[in-house]
Amino acid sequence: AMKLGAQDPSMDGPRKKKKIYIPVQEHPDINFMGILIGPRGRTQKEMEERTGTRILIRGVGSQKDGSGPAGGGGHPDDNDELHVSIEGPEDGVEKAAKEIEVIFNNPEEALRLKQEQLRE
Repeated sequence: AMKLGAQDPSMDGPRKKKKIYIPVQEHPDINFMGILIGPRGRTQKEMEERTGTRILIRGVGSQKDGSGPAGGGGHPDDNDELHVSIEGPEDGVEKAAKEIEVIFNNPEEALRLKQEQLRE
């Protein structure tokens, strides 16, 4: 069995982590989290597969079910503002970050994506 924290051999090369904050204040009317995750998590999965990264949504409000222990505990990032955490090989992380930033910096694009998801 693989020991916890052992590197998966398919993930060679230096791992990188990037954090992108979700512009909740700027665009309170847009559910970026929902758009990123997509219908049944599909958008998030497709982006992960396309970029070879893991994409996690973290921060206050990311755990809608409130299953986390009250008053912290859990992941240190959970007390941070809502953000996307991307982990993976550097080029993949950069690619995913670009895609996500396009959505965050461009509400029209975000809404267009949402329309697309609703059609499926």
